[in-house]
Amino acid sequence: MVIIKTLLYTGVHMSELINIQLSDVDFQRCHIEVNRGKGKKDRIVPLHSKNC
Repeated sequence: MVIIKTLLYTGVHMSELINIQLSDVDFQRCHIEVNRGKGKKDRIVPLHSKNC
């Protein structure tokens, strides 16, 4: 259920979600750092406001 909610709330791709580490999630700033995502680019994805 956590995986599905993360996909829906953040819009990350499944391949990006598989590679997310716990250290990539920043609850202080309410975002996830996606490293080497689609196109081999790094980006920051905001978390849904209810999750912070």
